[in-house]
Amino acid sequence: MVNRVGISNKDKSEFDVAQLAAYVSIKSILGTKKYVKTNKAHIVSRMFGYSSVKHLPKEMIPSIKSLFTKYNSRYHIDKVLQLLELNWNVITYSNHIRGMYIAMGNKISIVELASAVETKKKKNQISELKRSKIEARDMALLQLKKRFN
Repeated sequence: MVNRVGISNKDKSEFDVAQLAAYVSIKSILGTKKYVKTNKAHIVSRMFGYSSVKHLPKEMIPSIKSLFTKYNSRYHIDKVLQLLELNWNVITYSNHIRGMYIAMGNKISIVELASAVETKKKKNQISELKRSKIEARDMALLQLKKRFN
């Protein structure tokens, strides 16, 4: 069978189908949000039609289990995500965090995503809190100095 662009359905490899499934799962996880925090296991479970890792069945059909095991490995899911970033306008970001943030390139840029993620980190929130306390102390000391001069 040949589709409208002249490519037969038989020309699609297992990896091509996995890319499409991963893309659809990422779109599903994102919904209407600009970006969302998730992990690779969640993406893989969505690729196979499960709503989350918690909803995976105890016993899978052997043919599905072998594919699930394959794409649940770090090498294969990283390869899929990398090609999604190159060819499907998907953005992923993780830097010293558990999991990763995902987004679509038409909704947010990688710079905006990185900025949003970094400002959410507790480390940066704590340093901002310390900075604001130091500023408050300096202003209080300045006011006391003006009052006594």
